[in-house]
Amino acid sequence: MHRFFVVALAVTACDPTAQTGQAGKAGHDAPPKSQPQSATETRAHAPQLDRALLQVRAKLIAGQHGGATQKSVDALISKLPTAGDAFFGGVATAAKLVPAGRHPKAAASAFADASQMCGACHQKHGVSPAVKSPTEPDAPTPAMQMQLHQWAMDRMWEGLVRPSDDDWQRGAEALLRDPLADANHERTPAEQHAGIAHIGELAQAASKASTVPQRTKVYGQLLVTCGACHGR
Repeated sequence: MHRFFVVALAVTACDPTAQTGQAGKAGHDAPPKSQPQSATETRAHAPQLDRALLQVRAKLIAGQHGGATQKSVDALISKLPTAGDAFFGGVATAAKLVPAGRHPKAAASAFADASQMCGACHQKHGVSPAVKSPTEPDAPTPAMQMQLHQWAMDRMWEGLVRPSDDDWQRGAEALLRDPLADANHERTPAEQHAGIAHIGELAQAASKASTVPQRTKVYGQLLVTCGACHGR
């Protein structure tokens, strides 16, 4: 079966030196009560926790869910501080639902929830972790389409985690410019038409999503769509 060339996911971890500033404008649901925590304690976990989160995401994008994600989730939970901010407990609770999900949709939704919980914590503490974002792929050929998808998914994830309206929109707009967003493109394999068309629909939804619940939902849907294609 013809497959797209899938580029290995690049782990773009947050810089350990979080930058204090205005968080994303999108509102969060009421955050859980938390214990006081210094700015240093809040940001010290960032690099290793981001890497652990992205390894869980890589499993989902590869079409693996349920027990296949258990090891990565266990590694993620082991990186969470055992004391301090209650948001860490929220991340752990959501992450535990990833391998428990019997359906890819449940696993992807749980991951998106864990990611937005990170963003809620950052917003509460008034920090926006610095990230080193690579340049958007320039007009990729159809064979290199996955580079653009990866770049867009990374930016939208950063939009949830930092949180950042600008990062989210950059990712969503990149998907809208996908050269194969049209399922009828001559270079799109027939068996991929439905998935590619759905990516285009979700890109539209992502570009219009203005609240954290909306963005969390569409990000989970994108993960499911990516995994369904890659897991064939």
